[in-house]
Parts: sequence; C-alpha cells; structure tokens
Amino acid sequence: MTKIAMFTGSFDPITNGHMDIIVRASKLFDELYIGLFYNKNKQGFWDVVTRKRILDADFPNVKVITAHDSLAVDVARDLGVTYLVRGLRNATDFDYEANMDYFNKGLAPELETVYLIASHEVTPVSSSRVRELILRGTLAPMFRKQLLRKWRPSVANKTKSKSLLEKMWRIKWWLLSIFTVLFLLFALFFPLNNYYVELPGGAFDTKEVLTVNKKADDSKGSYNFVAVAQTKATLALMLYAQFNDFAKLQTAEEATGNYSDEDFMRINQFYMETSQNQAVYQGLTLAGKEVSLEYMGVYVLQVADDSSFKGVLNIADTVTAVNGKTFDNSTDMIKYVQGLKLGSKVKVTYMRDGKEKTATGKIIKIANGKNGIGIGLTDHTEIKSPENVKFKLDGVGGPSAGLMFTLAIYDQVSGQDLKAGRKIAGTGTIEKDGAVGDIGGAYLKVKSAADSGADIFFVPNNLVTKEMKKADPDAKTNYQEAKEAAEKLGTKMKIVPVKTAQEAIDYLKKTK
Repeated sequence: MTKIAMFTGSFDPITNGHMDIIVRASKLFDELYIGLFYNKNKQGFWDVVTRKRILDADFPNVKVITAHDSLAVDVARDLGVTYLVRGLRNATDFDYEANMDYFNKGLAPELETVYLIASHEVTPVSSSRVRELILRGTLAPMFRKQLLRKWRPSVANKTKSKSLLEKMWRIKWWLLSIFTVLFLLFALFFPLNNYYVELPGGAFDTKEVLTVNKKADDSKGSYNFVAVAQTKATLALMLYAQFNDFAKLQTAEEATGNYSDEDFMRINQFYMETSQNQAVYQGLTLAGKEVSLEYMGVYVLQVADDSSFKGVLNIADTVTAVNGKTFDNSTDMIKYVQGLKLGSKVKVTYMRDGKEKTATGKIIKIANGKNGIGIGLTDHTEIKSPENVKFKLDGVGGPSAGLMFTLAIYDQVSGQDLKAGRKIAGTGTIEKDGAVGDIGGAYLKVKSAADSGADIFFVPNNLVTKEMKKADPDAKTNYQEAKEAAEKLGTKMKIVPVKTAQEAIDYLKKTK
C-alpha cells in the first residue's frame, strides 16, 4: 500500500528547519506533498510564487501544492493523503500540535499524524522570529546561516537591480493611471456605512398605485406623491452633498436610527400602512361614504436601549393594552403612560404572530424628557367600508403620502374631477380628523415636484412650537422651507400651504 503524506505550513520565509523535515519525511513515505497554505488577502514576506519555487526540491517523490481558505484535512482527503507530517522543536510546539491533532481527528479520523523531532542544529529556528529580524534589518550572521541558502541569489539579484523608485519612475504614468481608476471606482461605488445622503426621490402618480372599486382613475391630470431617496454615501456623494443645496449628508443615526436597511424599510412600510388607512378613512368620510377606522393597538417600530422592554418587544409587535387598559388611539395611550410615575411598574399586553402575550417593565424618562416605556410606535388600524380601496406599493415606505392619497380617493368616490387636467403634487401626513401633519425633507420634495413639471404643490403649514425652537433655533415650518426651495429653483409651481385635507379640497374647487 502506497504511503502518502503531507507537510503543511505558510513557509514565510522558508528556513533550513523546514527543509530538515522535508528531507527526512521524503525518506519515510512513498509520496510527500508540501502544502503551501496562504491567506490571499494578506501580503506575505515572500510572495507565494517565490515560496513555491524554492520549495520545489529535487526529490522525485515530493510535490508542492498551494491552497487558501481550505482546511488541511479537506485537502488531504482530496489528494488521498493518509499521514500528516509535523515538526516538533520544543514543548510549546507539542502543546500546540496536540490541540491541533484533537480537532484533526474529529474532522478526519482516518488521518494519522507523524511527528518528527527537529534536528539539533535547526531546533531554535522560527520563521516568525527570522522574519521579524529581517524586517528590522538586524539579522545577525549566526541566524543567516539558518535561512535556506537557495534564496540568497535572488536577494543578491534584487540588490543589484534598480531601486523601486527608479522602476516606479519608469512606469509612473501606468501607476498613475491605475491609481486614478482605482480611486474613481472607490469614490463612485464604495459605500461608507456610517453615512447616508438624502436626495430628491421623484414624483409618483397615484393612478399607478391606487384603485377604487377595482377601477383606476382615467381622468386627465394627476395627483402625485413625492419621495426622498436615501442612499449610503460614497466619497463622490459626500462631496456632491457639500456643494448642492438639494442633497443632505446624514450620519447613520440621523438617517436610519442605526437600524439595518431591511429593518428601516420595514418600519417605514408600517408607517405607510397607517398612512394609507388614514387616507382611506379621510377620503371616504369627506366624500360622505360609509367607513370606519378600527384601532387595533400600536405597532412597535423601535425599542430604546434603556427601555426595560429591550429584547422583549420586537418590531411589528402590536401593543393592545397598558396595565389592562385599552385605548381608542395611540395619543390616548401615550398620555396615559406619560401620567404614570417614573420608575413604577407597567404591564404591557401585545400580539405577536396572532398570539397574545404580556410583559412587565418600568416607566423611564424618554428622549423628549417625558415619562414613557421607551418604544417608537405608529397606529395599527383596519378599515371597514363597502368601498373597495386598494394600494399597490412595492419598496415605498413612510407616512408623507397621506394627503395626496386622500385627495385621489376623494376625487374618485365623489365623482368630482378637482384635478381639471392639472398635475398636482404634495406632501404631508394625514390624521383621522383630517389634519395634515409635518414631514421631513420638504425642500427635497419641492425639487422632485418641480422636476416632474407639477403645477401645484401642497405642503403642511403648522406652527413651529416653542419646544421645537428650543431644540433647533433655526426651525422653520414646512411651508417656509418649501417656499425658500421654490425660490432657489426659480419654479413657477404654486406652493400652497394647508393644515387640513379640506383646505386642499377647497383650494382645488376654487381654482378649478
């Protein structure tokens, strides 16, 4: 039976200690593989080609193979190896090899390991120590002789060759070109995970995503909701944001709350679901149609790090009661929780995967300085109506399309054509009572609407509170922000401030 063995290592650099084991092992086995294992992502002291060339000794039964990202036992199986050869210099080597043998046996019981005690003259030799001395330029003569003699000519040739600087000078234009291409690729395509850039995200016709009683709106003109695009920053985008009035650089905390892109989109889809239901309710109500909005609880969108419910409540859980009390809306629930004593125990009832669960925590001081349980939330509601209103939105999230959905639904169910052939864009959340809520990135949305050729842009016009001014002395209303953006753009698009959906309807009727 042919005895096949393998001796593995990085061999960086190759020493007479390595050759001692190779020479002796070649005499013990019919075939000996030298396994040159390396990390392809790590620059070695010697390159792999050089190491392999040196290891290709003049033995008929010795063959050098290379491998990366592989286990020695797996390579051994592929080659038909039944013995692993290891060298031992001292007790430290023995402890390391004994541990390695334990795992090798577990992975490949058929493999036997043969240990060869290093010859006396090469016992002190260590590749890592020799490499360190070479790099420091302090390799003493007593150690030089331990290095494989075979490599010395190549070193001599290197010293005789032109310097690296001279070579670089000869190929400077090639190097410059390569560097430029690599830099451009990095700047354009390599994402910087800790930063995001907000940009105008475009305007979208509600006709493409909304049907009422299985019919799409086929009248002239359009209602358009606008979006903000949020993308991971590259170096090029960061520079672009610094010099463009309609781009904003944000940290990951500012942009996504440090949530993963998947969780952030999921959260915004819950906001969109709430926005859709509020819009359906308000649009049908304003049109005098039968409709009810049933409050199911609140969706959990995030849990603060200092909340006692961290690791208990998850995104998409629905909180249905607090201390056994149920509520008709999230506002009432928040008011109740804010009235509880700081540090007091609180019991939360919630639904997960159709099952009711409870959890107990305590009241904490939340970011706005008020008492709470430390969760971000939005209403979980359901619509009941004879009218069949359906949305088809893929990859779009957030609550800011509420107003435009409301107007589109109202137009269709009331039989009125308030568009009158006009392209109408706008932004703003919609509440159950018809109030239009503020949104972020109003100036970016003005840009999206103007670029789409919109005639009218509806924007929330709610007062800036004292608390908001205290937090940000430069705080502006959405309307102020939109007006300034429109002036910068020089657009003829009419910026129309509204506080309720009814105000928007009245404006369209008046200007029809």
